[in-house]
Amino acid sequence: MGKMDHVTIIKLAYGNLYMGKISIKETLIQVISYYYEYYTITKDSKFKQLILDHVQAYLELGFSYEEICEFSDEILKDILGAQKDLFIRQHGTRQKKVNLSKEQISNILGSWKKAKLNSGKKTEIIDDIYYKIKNHICGVYEYHTNLSGKGPLDRCSVLVISEEECYLKNPEGICYTFKIKP
Repeated sequence: MGKMDHVTIIKLAYGNLYMGKISIKETLIQVISYYYEYYTITKDSKFKQLILDHVQAYLELGFSYEEICEFSDEILKDILGAQKDLFIRQHGTRQKKVNLSKEQISNILGSWKKAKLNSGKKTEIIDDIYYKIKNHICGVYEYHTNLSGKGPLDRCSVLVISEEECYLKNPEGICYTFKIKP
């Protein structure tokens, strides 16, 4: 396995919080508070970068910036200035609400060529996603497809299920939201 970048490691850590029934959003807010306090005291740019890495990881997991903007907006303005909106656009997701159906999941995933490096057959992946959403199995799940059939995996969809909602982020970065009915 190759070297992982810092944001990927943070995403993996956040992705496992569900096991302890710990809120990803609340954890992010606490972590940012901690780092921002140290950044304002020390002006050490390492803390500034850690804040940005955590916000980037949160956004790349498929969560909406609107969920944390009340808390983090002023912090990001202080750190990034005029670049804040650009940062959010680069790492944030575009969201769409859709009805939960296997056909809709298939459309979200897009092309799925048969390849040894895939996470599974498209029908198996669709069934797995549908089952996890329908049964509210909290977690962060990645589904890979290799459209070329050679080399490294080149497309990844991410399913994020939290207490409140469910997001399926396709390889193009569009985040589809499903309401989970009790």
